[in-house]
Amino acid sequence: MIDNAGTTRARRARAGLAAAALYLFAAGAQAQYPCNGAGPGRDVVGMTQAGQGIAAMPLCVDRAAPASPQAAPATPPDPMRAMVGEAYAQMSQRFQNAQRMLEERQRIDRDPQNRGMVEGQWSFFPKAGGGRDDSCAAMFSNRQGVVRIMGPGPGFKGATLTFWGSDIPKPKALQTVPMTLLQPKAPPSTVPALNYYHPDERLGAIVFVVPSIEAALGAFEETQHFEVAQNGKSLIQIDWTGGDAARETLRQCVQRHPH
Repeated sequence: MIDNAGTTRARRARAGLAAAALYLFAAGAQAQYPCNGAGPGRDVVGMTQAGQGIAAMPLCVDRAAPASPQAAPATPPDPMRAMVGEAYAQMSQRFQNAQRMLEERQRIDRDPQNRGMVEGQWSFFPKAGGGRDDSCAAMFSNRQGVVRIMGPGPGFKGATLTFWGSDIPKPKALQTVPMTLLQPKAPPSTVPALNYYHPDERLGAIVFVVPSIEAALGAFEETQHFEVAQNGKSLIQIDWTGGDAARETLRQCVQRHPH
């Protein structure tokens, strides 16, 4: 029998997630990670465990390239996974090395080649010609980290809000942990979230489950600040710009790819 205190805590966790959703929201040889269903280069191998306010989500692994005596070309990697690793890693080491030298930091910031990463840039999936079963996603990246809104997809009718950052824990296996989402216009909300690490991404990831993509779209703002903390320790702070245009691009994708 669950006591009244346990029931109250569970209700508060679910209520906190719903409130957050209304505002912005919401290892082994083959690393498993939460996804929105099967897609290019990945297969669904199971479901995460539901509970503590988190809905069950598909678990994916990257699809191995078929063996062939003629060395058939490998299956193209998930473009979002490659984007997370490459876009952020391209700059992270250079900025870390430049912390001691302000002049070098300023030189890097002025470099036109790095301007997109410094100022921030949006990426959208699927790209042109993507299949109808692909999940729609909008991803913003800058030198602070990466934030992505994605969903729904095959086998999962909700949506997800995912953060990647160099200070986010990198567990050996997917785990559910309490995380606090802080935003200027909403009270802090501590809810269960998924924490995982995929070697290709090179960064730890935190996934918040959002009840619907419509709730996420309704909460987009032109400029938006996010902070994720664990036990009072800030793991990532990231600000996006250009949210109005990104919202409409994502909305158009969702309309073209109904699930």
